[in-house]
Amino acid sequence: MESDPLSEDDFRSKTLVNYENNQIKNYGKNLIILRFAGLYQKVSERKFANYLHRNNAANIIRFFIENEFNSEEHEIFNCAEDRNDEHGNISNSKLKSLGFIFDEYD
Repeated sequence: MESDPLSEDDFRSKTLVNYENNQIKNYGKNLIILRFAGLYQKVSERKFANYLHRNNAANIIRFFIENEFNSEEHEIFNCAEDRNDEHGNISNSKLKSLGFIFDEYD
């Protein structure tokens, strides 16, 4: 879930946490953070625990540009496709609740 704290186990996650906190401080309630999962172009490239097709990533950005999204506070959205296996997945329910529909790729 977006409300779960990010792991700060390595320099990548520490960098993301620092970046998000800095942006929240600078932009406050006007900020939308999109947390993209591992991007892929072909299904054979799904090597990540959680993934997002490049076209879905672009469509998510367009979705937020085209829809006037207003909030009282900053918002964070996990952007990952549904997994249908034993590995579990990052929740994307917040994004879907706004009406975003992921394209499916086989």
